[in-house]
Amino acid sequence: MDTEVKNINEEGYDWTEQLAPHPIKEGSRSWHLYDLLSSLGGKATLTEMWRMVPASDLDPKPKNKQQLRDWIGQSGTSKGYTVKIKKDHYRIATLEEYEAVIQKNKASVRKYRAKKNRQAARTAAKAATTSLVVKQPVVKQPVVRQPVVRQPVVEQSNTSSQFAREYLGALLGTSCAIVLFYVILKLTV
Repeated sequence: MDTEVKNINEEGYDWTEQLAPHPIKEGSRSWHLYDLLSSLGGKATLTEMWRMVPASDLDPKPKNKQQLRDWIGQSGTSKGYTVKIKKDHYRIATLEEYEAVIQKNKASVRKYRAKKNRQAARTAAKAATTSLVVKQPVVKQPVVRQPVVRQPVVEQSNTSSQFAREYLGALLGTSCAIVLFYVILKLTV
C-alpha cells in the first residue's frame, strides 16, 4: 500500500505548490482579478467570476463577459498570474508557471529592445554616411544666346474666298446670259 499522500486534484493541480505572487501594484486590474479569483478558491469559470464582478473592487467594471475574458487574458494570463485550464476555466498560476511566463516576457522585451537598437544603429549609420558625402557646388555654365532669325512671311491667298468669288462671278455671268437670251428670243418672236 502506497503511504505517500497525494495533494493533486482531478485537473492535475497540486495544491501544495506555491502560487504566483500577488500583483505588486495595488489597485491595478491584475491585482483585482487576482483577488477575484482568489476569493473563488483559486479556480473559477468565467461565469462565476462574472457573477462576482459587482461585489469586487474592479473599477471600471467590464461591460460584458467578453470584456472580462479579454481582461483576464491581458492582465492575468499574459502576466503570469492566471492560467487558462480550458475554455472559460481559469486558476491562479503556480510559482513555477508564473516564473516561466516572466522569463518569456523578459526574453520578448530583450528581443524587442535589441531590434529597436539595431534599427537605431542602422539609421545613425545611414545618417553618418550621407553627411560624409561632400556635395560639389553646382557650376552654372554661361548660356550663349543665339540671335533669333525671323523668317519672311509669304502672303498666301485665301483659296476658299477666291473660289467663292470665281463661283459667284461665273454664276452671275451665266444668269445674265440666260436672261439676255430670253429677252432676244421674245423680241424676235
